[in-house]
Amino acid sequence: MKKIIPWLVIAIAIRLLVASVTLHPDLRAYARASYLISQEGMVFNFYDANLGGLSNDILNYPPIAYLSTAPFMTILSSFYPWDLFQTLLHDFDKVYGDPQLPLLLFLLKSPYIIFDLVGLLLIGQLFREHKKRFWAQIVWLFNPITIYTSYMMGQSDLLIALFILLAIVMAAKKKYLWAAVSLGVGGGVKLFPLLLIPFLVLQGGKTLGERLKIFAVAIGTFLAIISPYLPSVGFRQYALVASQTDKMLFAKIPVSGAEFLPIFVVLFGLLIWLCFQKPDRIALWQWFLIVLLSFFGLTHYHPQWFVWTVPLLILLVVSDATRK
Repeated sequence: MKKIIPWLVIAIAIRLLVASVTLHPDLRAYARASYLISQEGMVFNFYDANLGGLSNDILNYPPIAYLSTAPFMTILSSFYPWDLFQTLLHDFDKVYGDPQLPLLLFLLKSPYIIFDLVGLLLIGQLFREHKKRFWAQIVWLFNPITIYTSYMMGQSDLLIALFILLAIVMAAKKKYLWAAVSLGVGGGVKLFPLLLIPFLVLQGGKTLGERLKIFAVAIGTFLAIISPYLPSVGFRQYALVASQTDKMLFAKIPVSGAEFLPIFVVLFGLLIWLCFQKPDRIALWQWFLIVLLSFFGLTHYHPQWFVWTVPLLILLVVSDATRK
């Protein structure tokens, strides 16, 4: 652990610098949701602030994406330049040049440093050899995808990577139900981790009963997260099935007339069948990586989504490098 500390200090310094000098419009939606939850007490109805055209920043992700940062705003509220914060929400272009802007940007993005450190600890648990663990943690600290996504854009996709990583760690310890919980919570950030549940079910459960239990825990966790928000009109309208969800269906094979076969859906079904036939032919993280790369290869995706692959690519690169 001592060997990684100097590199950790450098990595945190880079994150603090990047977070304080970069601003992306996507940050406003997260800032607004955190404000509604932490300062206005709208824990279960903050999605309804979307209604009536009150804001152009639509809250279109599941609740964990916004609930995860709100406690930090509560804790750090006394440090916030609130006048500038309101300007950021309502008159975005006027924040440039304000001397308090770096402070505001740091405060809004600071939760991701905590999540990053959790990921650093988790990735280390997957490697017994000190050399492998060190290089895995170095790649985690200095990969540009995370820095771009979390500290330039202020997007929550790091949480997806974190819950996928946690699921892999739990599965490696044969704690498949906790791995299922992790994927269910990940679905509470963005829906994609739910697509990984079948592979956890097939590899983690040896009997039908075990597989049903893992599946029920994963889906039950996700439903428990979203159920308090189902009465919210804003949640049902904007976040329950976000507009990005159908992007995985864009790549199609024409069958006849106006009928098409979505390529990703066909490939996804084939992967589930292959996993069903022989779940242990490859490691669980490799199944996850194949699904992710298939998704990105056939989907009109946002670049920040690629951070979901970071822990899986680290496992691939570090494992391969140390074999040579």
